[in-house]
Amino acid sequence: MREFVIRWIGNAMILLIVANALHGQPGQPDPVVVHGFGAAFLGVALVTVLNLVLQPMVSVVKALGCLVNLITIGVFGWLVSFGFWALAFFLVGFMTRPLGDDFRIESFGAAAAAAFWMALGNGLLSMAVHRREDDEGRERER
Repeated sequence: MREFVIRWIGNAMILLIVANALHGQPGQPDPVVVHGFGAAFLGVALVTVLNLVLQPMVSVVKALGCLVNLITIGVFGWLVSFGFWALAFFLVGFMTRPLGDDFRIESFGAAAAAAFWMALGNGLLSMAVHRREDDEGRERER
């Protein structure tokens, strides 16, 4: 349970960083807007739920593309997963529009950029969480 809370808070913080790092062209709106920790928390929760719903479709597409995945040495599977993450971000941005401008994603390209940086940040967060668990496990063994 503690790891879940750490990941959720960490991913909300990563989303805030990603939203602040992705800027639009001068005179145009920012492609990803997240105002406040509450909006980031809600965005991460909705993307997580949407990914849980989309996960069976990801598995089916990966299974159907097994030969392609074998030929491309796994790149196809990675692209399918990444595409569904970007789709989840885009759909969350679309679904939250009636709630106001606290969480907004302007385009699928912005969703793909956010998904890429979120995946990178989530990977680093996972390494940090697992390393901490490994360190705590070693301490218990002593």
